[in-house]
This record gives sequence, structure tokens and C-alpha cells, in this order.
Amino acid sequence: VVVVDRPNSSKEHDYLQQFHLAPGSKTETKDESIVVKDEENEQLLTIHQLVSNQEMKVEDSLCSLEYEKAVSCPIVKTKIQGKTGYFVTLIEIGSKSGYLSSEVTFNDKLIVKSLGGVYEMSLSKMEVDFFEHSTAGKKEINNFNLEITDNNGSWELAGDGSDKFVVSESS
Repeated sequence: VVVVDRPNSSKEHDYLQQFHLAPGSKTETKDESIVVKDEENEQLLTIHQLVSNQEMKVEDSLCSLEYEKAVSCPIVKTKIQGKTGYFVTLIEIGSKSGYLSSEVTFNDKLIVKSLGGVYEMSLSKMEVDFFEHSTAGKKEINNFNLEITDNNGSWELAGDGSDKFVVSESS
């Protein structure tokens, strides 16, 4: 899996790319990559940052598998500074790593060499305007102007569209 992030701003920023790992995951740094293993020491994945001078760090963090319950889990962070950023992250899934080397060329080409062959992809042609291609931005959203009132200890909604909602109290 290749993840390409290109944050861009007119001002200087600290850009942070983060990957939360499953609770109980163990990590080790190997050749500037992060190897992730489960509690039984089985390799789950390997994370490689393919743009030079980007150091990955593993820190303790929290995640939630259930509503309102936080558990400890590791997080992999990569930080860069500037007006623009460029993260190219290769995530190998599983333990049969065939990864040998990679490079991002000056003309925005990613070349990955593995035991299975040499793969090339143009990073400049991967640019996609999410809002242009998304149907979410074109979907009409209903607006409701509702009032909630206390009717002798029973909460009720009033207003146009109140029939589309249910009021319930949680303990």
C-alpha cells in the first residue's frame, strides 16, 4: 500500500502524519523502517517513509475500540516542517517482505524494487481533487429548526420536521 500526502499552505507549518496501531502491538526500528508485530511476535506490517530526511517515531497513545473507553496503543509519527510537505509512505502487509529499495525521483516518479520485480508509478498523476470527484458535496442536506421543551418532565421536540426524530433520555 502506498500513501501519498502533500499538505500545502502559504505559511510555515509542522505537518504530522500519524498511523495508530492496534492495542498490544510491538514495534522495532529496522533499517529506518518500523516493523509492527502482534502480541505473539508475528509480523503484521512494515512502514517505510520513502522521502529522505523523514524520521519516524513510535510513541504511546490512546485509541478507542468501544465508545467512551480508551486503551493504550502505539502510534507511528512522521513530522516535517515548511510551507509544503511531502510524505510518501509504503506499508507492507504481512511478514513475507519482498521490499529491497525505493526512490522518489526529481520528476515525481516512485520506483520500488522488490523480490517480485520493479514497480514504477507517477506521483504527479495521483493528484485527485476530493471535492470535485465526491458526491458528498453535492448531496442535499435537510435543515431543521427545532425547539426542545420540557412538558412536565417529558422532553418533546417541536417544529417542522420534529416527526423525523425521537427524544430519549440516557441514564
